[in-house]
Amino acid sequence: MYATGDGFWAGYSPAERQRFMFHVGIAVMCVPFYIALPSLFALAMGPYLFFMAIRPKREYILPIIIHLTYGSQHRFFFVLGCFLYVLTHFAYLGRYSLQFLYGAYLLLSPYFLWFFIQKITGPRYVPGMGALLGGSMEYMLFSVAFWAALVKFRVDRPFVRGMIAWALLLVIVMSVFGGYREVLTYVGEEEDKVRVFSRLVFLAVPLLVASFAYFISARRQIGFELEKVASGFGCLVIVLSYLKFTRMSITFTLLGLALFAAVIVRVSVRWRPGIVKHLNPIVFFAISITITLMSPYLVERYGGTYKGYGSYDEMSVTSFDSLLKKLQRKAVDDRGHIWTVTINYIKEKIIPFEPIWTRPVPYMESYQEINGQKVKIFVEVGSHNTCLNLIRHYGFYGGLGLYLLYISCFCRKANRLFLVGNKENFGVVLMAVSIAEGIVGGHTGHYPTSVTFGPALFMLLGLCWGINVRQSKEKRIAGMA
Repeated sequence: MYATGDGFWAGYSPAERQRFMFHVGIAVMCVPFYIALPSLFALAMGPYLFFMAIRPKREYILPIIIHLTYGSQHRFFFVLGCFLYVLTHFAYLGRYSLQFLYGAYLLLSPYFLWFFIQKITGPRYVPGMGALLGGSMEYMLFSVAFWAALVKFRVDRPFVRGMIAWALLLVIVMSVFGGYREVLTYVGEEEDKVRVFSRLVFLAVPLLVASFAYFISARRQIGFELEKVASGFGCLVIVLSYLKFTRMSITFTLLGLALFAAVIVRVSVRWRPGIVKHLNPIVFFAISITITLMSPYLVERYGGTYKGYGSYDEMSVTSFDSLLKKLQRKAVDDRGHIWTVTINYIKEKIIPFEPIWTRPVPYMESYQEINGQKVKIFVEVGSHNTCLNLIRHYGFYGGLGLYLLYISCFCRKANRLFLVGNKENFGVVLMAVSIAEGIVGGHTGHYPTSVTFGPALFMLLGLCWGINVRQSKEKRIAGMA
């Protein structure tokens, strides 16, 4: 029998409560091992994550997010499990109005199958499982959104408290240790480094800020006092980090994510919900693409304007003017320069030769003038823009197709209806953070579609899809009663 009433575990059966606590406990105990042995231990935990993917339950969602915070190889097992589960349960997607989106997703599969064959038969430029599975896993991670929609999930107190505790602990770890901490090893005489940075800090920071915005805005907050204090304390740590009192670096991307998510929550809950309902995020994606394509012009005209102030990391923000100067260095000299190199590479190498069946090459070719001579260089860094990064790697069939699918996921009308329909509960935070990640993260980075971050993002987005449909069904049944 299910528990009744408004208690902390309301709606959980004893077996579900036991599973939730058991798997959360396992996930927490695994974190130190993921940090110390990110590849080896994660590989051993892969079958466990695969099992939770092919036998989904709502109690697994929080443990999975904790598992995905650190480690490496186990993410591949989880994404593969989600892909196979959706493939064998695609008939149920019609209940969630996702059949056409999933059909468009499957239309891209021939390219990524071909790309995977090229990976395993062509030259190995970079060693490691990630380099071998890159492309196929980037494609499969989109299935996590469809997988999450099929999970019969609801935003309850254990999940809310667990997510805020997870985000707060990750932010505290980052503020204390920064990116790395050095430890001595006894393998030879070398000194190794244990990495404590997690890409999911880009999810934790906006989640804390958006949560605090929700708790101080929502009319119904009874019982969430602890969560309000925890999210508020997290915001304090973030502010101290921005003022450089901690070792965590608050970049413009992190700042933009947090503020944008908080604004979405505030507008949805207190200000103008109608605006949220009718403002399609496609507007922001159009602005992002326009700015990105203008980067060669911006770099040529404004590049290096403030290089006399030192590097971007060396510049401090002491006034509004210094903030604008640092923002210019970041937008033009950093991101704009990388986008220009990527655009030129697409124009010179992909469009004339391989616009459709683009081969897997991990680097871009560029030219740099040194001592009056043009020197050919190889650029291995990512494009720091989701659109450009996908086209650069997968051309105009796989890459552009995947980006259009990416936009479609964040521009669904169901997303906006969810924000309005869930303004009185924590679900609005999950959707606000997801949309902020899709727009801001997709503009300034390519991490939203990476296996190190994408599964958590698309999981939250898909959970909201499923909740929205089940809520609509419950309202129809209640109206007929």
